Amino acid sequence: MSDIDPKTHPEQWMEEKAGEGARKVRGYCDELKDATRRHPAQALAIAFGAGYAARSLPLFRTAGLTLRGIAGAAPYVLALIGAARAYEAIRNERMAQAMEAEGPTPTPFPNSQG
Repeated sequence: MSDIDPKTHPEQWMEEKAGEGARKVRGYCDELKDATRRHPAQALAIAFGAGYAARSLPLFRTAGLTLRGIAGAAPYVLALIGAARAYEAIRNERMAQAMEAEGPTPTPFPNSQG
């Protein structure tokens, strides 16, 4: 089941998810810092191994292939974004028309002074 509330605006949902992700990353960083302080020799060995592995990888070739893939997919992604925005604009316009057709909403307490 989806955790998206249909009444929540997509931008608000994205901000909430980004905030959750940032909090998780901060938590992981704090855990990593604590583990490094507790076990400095192991942290140094892991960093050395990761550096050696990264040096052995064909990073420039991988980066070039990745950029070519992104550049090739860009028109399709932009078309999807445009279609999503058009859909949202049409939906918002239809909702506004439906609200206008219903007329003003009655207040629950017409004589109250608020």
